[in-house]
Amino acid sequence: MPVNFIPRALLCALTIGVTMQDLEAATVYQCVSFKGARYVSAEPCGNSNGVIVDMTQAPDGLPRAEQLKIAQDAFNRKQEATAPQKQSDREKAQREQCAAIAKELGAIKNRYANMQYVPVEQVNADQARSRAISARQSALGCQGK
Repeated sequence: MPVNFIPRALLCALTIGVTMQDLEAATVYQCVSFKGARYVSAEPCGNSNGVIVDMTQAPDGLPRAEQLKIAQDAFNRKQEATAPQKQSDREKAQREQCAAIAKELGAIKNRYANMQYVPVEQVNADQARSRAISARQSALGCQGK
């Protein structure tokens, strides 16, 4: 048997393996460093002392710089798509908190509006709670809302 003889099954397996490898996509990671900087990497984030934020696939067979650019563009599109939703959710939560604060302050004020007797312990508790609620209202920026 000649030395350069490769069994047909092995040759087919090698050819299929190379073909399958060529069709696979490269995984690109979006990382954040411990100082807070975001970057993309073809290596897992832990290799560069970072933490993984997201990952995506880039076409294999391209230069690494192009794979990273494609991945960065995908990460940017994903972030832009979710940013307005997150802002809207924050604003909605803030409005709900402001409404709840206004309702609670109104309930405390109404307790004293009818000029009925309120025990001293309740007055002290209401005053402390009213100060805490007013501070929270001011911190949220909903003073006049």
